[in-house]
Amino acid sequence: VLGGQEDLPAAWQIRRVAGNSACYLTGQLTLRQLIAFIAHCDSLVTGDTGPMHIATAVDTPVVALFGRAEPRQTGPFRGKSIIIQKKYLPCVPCLSRRCLLPLEKLCMHLITPQEVAEAVLTLLPQRSPKRQVMVL
Repeated sequence: VLGGQEDLPAAWQIRRVAGNSACYLTGQLTLRQLIAFIAHCDSLVTGDTGPMHIATAVDTPVVALFGRAEPRQTGPFRGKSIIIQKKYLPCVPCLSRRCLLPLEKLCMHLITPQEVAEAVLTLLPQRSPKRQVMVL
């Protein structure tokens, strides 16, 4: 589980559910370490973030979770990637900094763990006997 210091609360929530089955590096890596780590991942699950672009640059397959942003404007633009976005919602993409719906960020809440896992499995090399998923 990667991310900056601001992502620690989410990392702790993941840890409560996943326990010790995941590697937790949230807030612990320098930029160079993050780039090297992402370069060695079989795939990366991320939002529309800098690490998404790092993964694309180092040819790590990406499952990109999008809500308000427009993937055609922000990428990922090359390499193996799957974009998950709830385009059936009338407000997606809204391009707004603040959600106007009663349930904030409904577009992100509707993305299910199962569809993310299926996307990751689609991107993983068939030769990997031990599959690890890193979430940002």
